[in-house]
Amino acid sequence: MELLARREYGAAELAKKLAVKFDHSELIGDVLAGLQADNLQCDRRFAESFVRSRIGRGHGPLRIRREIGQRGIASELIEAAFASCQPDWFELARELRLRRFPVVGSDPKLRARVQRFLSYRGYSYDQIHYALAGPEND
Repeated sequence: MELLARREYGAAELAKKLAVKFDHSELIGDVLAGLQADNLQCDRRFAESFVRSRIGRGHGPLRIRREIGQRGIASELIEAAFASCQPDWFELARELRLRRFPVVGSDPKLRARVQRFLSYRGYSYDQIHYALAGPEND
């Protein structure tokens, strides 16, 4: 309960934390089942919360999918979380680029730096291209 009071956890992530903290690994499954029955732990709720928080941090869909997948969330729950948020990834990439690099122009080194930055943040090539195109770059 102490862990869940701080933030949402996925079942796999919570099981790992409990296994490190307690030696009774055979009871962890029962504890998780009880928490899920009482709706105190829910992978769907965790996935939606995780996606929203990462979007707020400026992360793109590729990075979010990778990070949430590493936390043991099923792919159908990931897709449902993305469907519930429905962000415009192209506009988010452009807003992030404008915040971090207001003027890019035609400098190839700066454009490459922006591309690497957006790629690291998890945006696809098409989204990066959209973020770099536009009247503010003329």
